[in-house]
Amino acid sequence: MRLPGGLLTLRVYGDRIRKLREQRGWSLQDLAERCHLSRTFLHDIEKRGKAPSIESLERIAQALGVSTAYLLGETDDPAPPNIDELLDRAKKGDQVARDMLIEHFLPLVAQAVRSIDVPPGVETKDLISIGVVGLVRGLDSYDPARGIPVREYLLRRIRCEIEGHLRAISHSWRERVQELLERQAIPLIPIPIFRAIRADDPSPYRQEVVGWTAIPSYLGGSGEFFALQVRGDSMMGGKKPISDGDVVIVRRQSWAPDGQVALVLWPGTTEAQLRRIYQRGDSVILYADNQAYPPEIVPVRDLTILGVVVGIQTMPAAAEDDEQYFTDGGPGVRRGVVAK
Repeated sequence: MRLPGGLLTLRVYGDRIRKLREQRGWSLQDLAERCHLSRTFLHDIEKRGKAPSIESLERIAQALGVSTAYLLGETDDPAPPNIDELLDRAKKGDQVARDMLIEHFLPLVAQAVRSIDVPPGVETKDLISIGVVGLVRGLDSYDPARGIPVREYLLRRIRCEIEGHLRAISHSWRERVQELLERQAIPLIPIPIFRAIRADDPSPYRQEVVGWTAIPSYLGGSGEFFALQVRGDSMMGGKKPISDGDVVIVRRQSWAPDGQVALVLWPGTTEAQLRRIYQRGDSVILYADNQAYPPEIVPVRDLTILGVVVGIQTMPAAAEDDEQYFTDGGPGVRRGVVAK
């Protein structure tokens, strides 16, 4: 097995898929419709040895009525395993049965990881490893007498293991911020870092928290603040470029003076964007500092301003003590820290 792009992928014996398909009198299109994959994708597996994800492999195996182990060439017996029998054997200490169950249900790990929005700094392969731990623990604790289907139970346990790991990471970030705050000459207060603000739910406080940072405590009385992790290069330019991965400090307000960088939503956007604002009559011109992005002209009534940027936190090349600094982007903003 290998892990390109963080997804479990496998070397499959394409000729076995082709022979099974032809034995059933199915065309590639027939198989594609049965396993909800594209015809071209299946053709590449059969003819070119393309490696599918483990989740796609399970779909193919289920459609053909065989085990994934058979398609992988690990056995010459095409019959899918008897799960009830394997569970019973595993409960009695049969390690071979336990290993077969782990392999059979491994696609659930990939399914769980794909359903999670991975926070910055977290490797997908690490979540897969955590998910496998959840799978093994789920198999050890599964009791059919509870009446819960085994797949449903295992998927719950895998997700629970991964989500618990992510919560622990978030908690350690906040502890790190608190540790750094205690070492500052100027009292600071922590604020959450959000990944994105969606157009369908523009309240920052209903978004996912991906970390914590801090601002001087005396700013706390001048408004409501939150932080946002920047994605993209639209504001790479000007005197104070904002790079992909930077964290911006936003003061929550519904207006912005001309020339100010603000966090805005307008028709056609799915997430809030950073743009420099200039009002002209009943319209607003939204400029990106990166000249590769054309300006947008939006009627005032269609523009939603979520806040203005008052600081930028970046990681200097020679930063000490894991500290990050934000430039003076607004009144009183001097220095801050952000946990890794």
